[in-house]
Amino acid sequence: CPSGYKVPDGGSGGFWKKASFSSSTYDEVNEGIMFKATSPASVWYPAAGFRYFDDGSLGYTGVDGYYWTTTPSMTDAFYLYFNYGGYADPLFSNYRSFGFAVRCRKE
Repeated sequence: CPSGYKVPDGGSGGFWKKASFSSSTYDEVNEGIMFKATSPASVWYPAAGFRYFDDGSLGYTGVDGYYWTTTPSMTDAFYLYFNYGGYADPLFSNYRSFGFAVRCRKE
């Protein structure tokens, strides 16, 4: 990340969990989601999908968003997940070998 920015922490005490997302709306035209949160006020995330760990192919591009955190979860790591239905969960974890996006935030 550039100076003054960092990848958020995750899990139950992480940045996205503490953000207290009050509502989210998936934008089908721009393929992403705008989170309206108490802190920060609002953030846009594109539905970037991911790369599979076994063959590098793309999955769920334009449909779902997967964003890594810096927090491990046993042998996995926590990430923020959202889908086209507006569902979002900051407490999922998965293999670290998946090619999820990284989104730096201002410290």
